[in-house]
Amino acid sequence: MTTPSHSPARLLRAAALAGVLGLAGCATDSYRNTATGAVIGTVVGAGVGAVIGHQSGRAGEGAAIGGAAGAVIGGVAGNTVDRRETRERSTRVTATTPTSSKSSERGEDEREMYP
Repeated sequence: MTTPSHSPARLLRAAALAGVLGLAGCATDSYRNTATGAVIGTVVGAGVGAVIGHQSGRAGEGAAIGGAAGAVIGGVAGNTVDRRETRERSTRVTATTPTSSKSSERGEDEREMYP
């Protein structure tokens, strides 16, 4: 007996591969968590969707819908982390940057204060 060409395992592998290949270009430093979240969401969503869809005889559709929903949810979650990390980095840079002093507001030369 042969396995049907649309078996849940085969569809899950296809969805995972599509997610990895499709999001590989997004894996820059500034969007690393977004891409990772989307890939993980795609794989998990496709798996869950395939299992749920199999119960109604539509594993392929379930995997596709679950993979798409998982990609969106995982991407949004990862993007939230990326934005928080960017905000924290900019806060650290701002906190370590010297600010103007009261003496420069009074007209004194700031170069004398910071040799």
